[in-house]
Amino acid sequence: MAEYIREFCSLARRLRRWPECLLVYQFFYKVFIEFYKVGKG
Repeated sequence: MAEYIREFCSLARRLRRWPECLLVYQFFYKVFIEFYKVGKG
């Protein structure tokens, strides 16, 4: 998962598309937090 984000961000940097990178990062972060909450019960 982190590898995918890193790849996407390096690509975004090359394309000068930072907003997309940040949006994707925020999205994955939210999903991770939700899964973490569910895992904790």
